[in-house]
Amino acid sequence: MYIGKFNDRIIEQEINFSQNFKVSITDKKLNIERQESTNERFFGDNVKNITVIVGKNGVGKTSILDILGMTWSDRAKTSIRNKLSGD
Repeated sequence: MYIGKFNDRIIEQEINFSQNFKVSITDKKLNIERQESTNERFFGDNVKNITVIVGKNGVGKTSILDILGMTWSDRAKTSIRNKLSGD
């Protein structure tokens, strides 16, 4: 996930939710690199991956969860509203 700007707390952040790929944006170009998985079956047969979001209070963990829970139209409305207000 790439966040250009959200709520003045999260600016130009890349968030990787998979250990199978390294994803980044460089010079406005999306780069995807397959990673060799070294933890297969580490969590048993039913769990393939676990991702944890950690950080100090106020750094945007809840905002990231809010973004993930938004519908596309909600994200678009928020983005348009921020552009109109100058954010």
